[in-house]
Amino acid sequence: MSRGIVFRLLYTLEKAGLVAKAAPNLYHSMLSRPPRRRWKIGYAAPGLETSFTVEVGEGLQLAADKQEALQLLLLDN
Repeated sequence: MSRGIVFRLLYTLEKAGLVAKAAPNLYHSMLSRPPRRRWKIGYAAPGLETSFTVEVGEGLQLAADKQEALQLLLLDN
């Protein structure tokens, strides 16, 4: 982009309140990020008596713990 186009674009964004001029040739955004949404996922096991359902539940919980944006709800069906 040419220098003139960039200047007009920054000028327009500044007038709209989307950026602020911090110093000559230095701008910063006035927009804030929305908070990250945490997803809730439920898993209902058909009974936690068998080793298979216990291992599946533990595996799902381990995978969910690695993700910050995920919350796992484990229930005995």
